[in-house]
Amino acid sequence: MKEYFSHDYGARNDRKMTRLVMKHGMQGIGIFWCIIEMLYEEGGYLPLEYERITFELRTEYDIVKSVIHDFDLFEFDNDLFYSNSILTRLGERAEKSEKARESINARWDKYRKNKDNTNVIRTYNDSNTIKEKKSKEKESKEVYAENVLMEKVDYDKLILQHGEKNTKIFIEILDNYKGANGKKYKDDYRAILNWVIDKAKKDCKYIEKPKLAS
Repeated sequence: MKEYFSHDYGARNDRKMTRLVMKHGMQGIGIFWCIIEMLYEEGGYLPLEYERITFELRTEYDIVKSVIHDFDLFEFDNDLFYSNSILTRLGERAEKSEKARESINARWDKYRKNKDNTNVIRTYNDSNTIKEKKSKEKESKEVYAENVLMEKVDYDKLILQHGEKNTKIFIEILDNYKGANGKKYKDDYRAILNWVIDKAKKDCKYIEKPKLAS
């Protein structure tokens, strides 16, 4: 699933951006927008790991550090940096996603209610008993992304142990993987515990208790 972010077409005329171009030319602009992409990919925050960013962008260390620090383009919190506009847009996206999830859950509730009010002829052989059990298990789960379902108690456990931002990152990773590969899991929560959390940390997407500067 491809992601995108809004880009004001007049951004290059901002005074901060003009100062950036004056010092580093279009190379500075390119580095800036690549860092913006990285911030969106990693949940709005990036560690101040200049060498890693330099390596990923295949560019010059001094220019990367200058772009981050010299033009008031980013905010800082200890060993992290971020953009307020990105956090705002990510928050709006999360709100829309939450509303979509609530809408999907409402449709599920309506489906379950209609199913309960319908007289269904049930057979009691082993095969149908297994199918009925699986159906009930599925109906007890909530939809957190197009391809990710889990019980709310398991979702709450992830929030408690890893925070809301990390939990959303886990769900996004699993959703993209299942959507791209046609993969199915009996228990998405267990899949997150088994490998998604480790992948988030390996890809440097795991956020270690980020806090906005007071």
